[in-house]
Amino acid sequence: MMEAQVVVRMKEQYIKMVETRRKSGSYNCKSKEEIREKRRLWQIEYRKTTKGKTIYDRYAKSDICKEKVNIRMRELRKTDKYKEWRKEYDISDKRKEVNLKYTRGDKFKMQQRRYLESPKGKLYAIKRQTRRKKNMKFIQLMDNPFPKEIFIDWHHINNLFVVPMPRNLHQAIGGNRAYHRNRCNTLFNEFNFLGFDISENNMCVCKTTGWKVIQDGSDCT
Repeated sequence: MMEAQVVVRMKEQYIKMVETRRKSGSYNCKSKEEIREKRRLWQIEYRKTTKGKTIYDRYAKSDICKEKVNIRMRELRKTDKYKEWRKEYDISDKRKEVNLKYTRGDKFKMQQRRYLESPKGKLYAIKRQTRRKKNMKFIQLMDNPFPKEIFIDWHHINNLFVVPMPRNLHQAIGGNRAYHRNRCNTLFNEFNFLGFDISENNMCVCKTTGWKVIQDGSDCT
């Protein structure tokens, strides 16, 4: 109800302003473009006043204003000009800085936790886990050598084999799958539990002998 009253009040103020300016002769312009420009400049100055700030802030928080903005943004995203600008912006350093700053903030973590606890978020987690299970196997190269006090995650060194890693260490390494996998493999090699280096290039599954390590660069048979 309050939102409708604010809209009606703004319309009444605008009609009154137009009538006042017409009587004073300030609207004796040659074209509609000049009228629009004068109106735009007046609105900019009016929003700087205390009364203008109060009215526009109240209107900006209303559902009517939000719906109009959403409609305008949907139309804007369909234009070629916006698509070209978006491609350049997504690969810019500014975009990377904004993403990094946002994902490290408490607001993002709270939103992520709230989403994962919602029915939609739980469904997304199930679908994601299902996709991973379809593309990956779970073949343990070794038992867990860490004490029971240390929580572990089973890290995929490739799409087939897993090795135990401390959970804090495993979850601290972010990035995409390729970076995360290579970095974790490098750190696991420092423990030297298996006696050889693990990587996606020298591990394979053989039909006859199960799994083996290829160290000389030959193909797996």
